[in-house]
Amino acid sequence: MIVKGKAFAGVIVITAILSFTLVFTTASHSAPPTRDSKGFLYMDLDESLRQLNSRVEQAAPGIVMIIAYDITGAESARGNGFFMDRRGTIITNAEIMEDAYSAEVFSQGNHYTDVAILGLDSDKDLALIRVSADNEVPLGIDFDHVIKPGDKVMITGKSTGDEKTVSEGVVKSVNTTSEGLEVFRIKTALPISLLPPARQGPVLDMDGEVVGITTARIIFPEQKRDVFERIPDRSILTAVSMRSVRDFILKPGEAQPLQPAQSKVWSKWLLKQMKTAAIEGFITLYKIGFPKLLLIVFLVIVFISFIQWLYAKTKNLFSSSPARVKHRRR
Repeated sequence: MIVKGKAFAGVIVITAILSFTLVFTTASHSAPPTRDSKGFLYMDLDESLRQLNSRVEQAAPGIVMIIAYDITGAESARGNGFFMDRRGTIITNAEIMEDAYSAEVFSQGNHYTDVAILGLDSDKDLALIRVSADNEVPLGIDFDHVIKPGDKVMITGKSTGDEKTVSEGVVKSVNTTSEGLEVFRIKTALPISLLPPARQGPVLDMDGEVVGITTARIIFPEQKRDVFERIPDRSILTAVSMRSVRDFILKPGEAQPLQPAQSKVWSKWLLKQMKTAAIEGFITLYKIGFPKLLLIVFLVIVFISFIQWLYAKTKNLFSSSPARVKHRRR
């Protein structure tokens, strides 16, 4: 009995020690938020999401959806941009505006059909455009921000209508091209659709300032080995820093107005329709298959030959030469 009593007392002591340890650990994890050496505030997930949503809502009025059309009036590209001032100057990607014959812009409360190009740089994948606006909400741009690996950023834009797209991530690496263009890669929390405009938009720091703009065109050295990957990493985004494109943005050129939205040149439209019909016809014939295609061609040739033979016989029946008529009279 004494042995059993000692064993029971030992179990109680061990249980008490474990309980105190658990309480201490829980208390240490529930301690108030602390800051690291860079001043970043660690907090719970709910608070982080609230801050992210708040900054997305603040940026939303300055984000625009741009749809570009070619000379036939067909959509050639679409993507995101953002207002840099209240007068309607917009920063977007060059790949959206390169082949634009006309374009339209959708902001949170307005729709613009008269668009002018102020600058276009394919190497930087940047375009400056302007619409006739006087009271839009611009996003703040930080031209002095030095982007470093480990920085937390977010990318926001529009998909269709007023539907917002947002992605949070961390800067994975920063490189500078030979032309002095600062390009950085962002590792996002979740995979992103490969289709635009989900992968386009301004890059914001956690204070809501624009520090870069995403690009799908520029590839810097460390990405070259990824070209032959069968499955691309959909959680990686590439962006250009605002600091390295300051001169392009702050020194716009002369405005070059585009045509009104969805304008078309009829001859070009007709040519495109003919090309489309020819391609679709070829695809249809390809799907039919080579043996069936040969059979169809053979039947068409037989049918044409039969029509020619029938036409020749009919012509002989209803026509007679003068020489044969005179011979009968004799």
